[in-house]
Amino acid sequence: MTLDRIPKRLRAGIARYVKDGVRPGGFLTAVFENDLFEALGRADPESLTALRDLVIYVYNETPSQCWGSPAHMQEWMRRGGAHGIMKEGERRLSLDPPLDELIQDALAEDVAGVTG
Repeated sequence: MTLDRIPKRLRAGIARYVKDGVRPGGFLTAVFENDLFEALGRADPESLTALRDLVIYVYNETPSQCWGSPAHMQEWMRRGGAHGIMKEGERRLSLDPPLDELIQDALAEDVAGVTG
């Protein structure tokens, strides 16, 4: 799954949540909690168009421990995301290259927003 089908403005929220356990906005929270009704209710037109691709991305490219229910999200955030879990010594958690690409894109946009 390529990231070009996910709106750029959502990428930083995905990256922060997966890497550091920072709660994303309402739409992404609904997606990660597997709450279709809430996701549809919170989606703007661009997010609604990308919903299918976003779900496919989350399913295929993010650790399964970070999505699927409110309890999974709470535990992921409590543990500090992938960074926190790896600090705890759980080495079996790996982040795929597409996630690294997502994070690089998000960081580049954050820097551009500060300097631009």
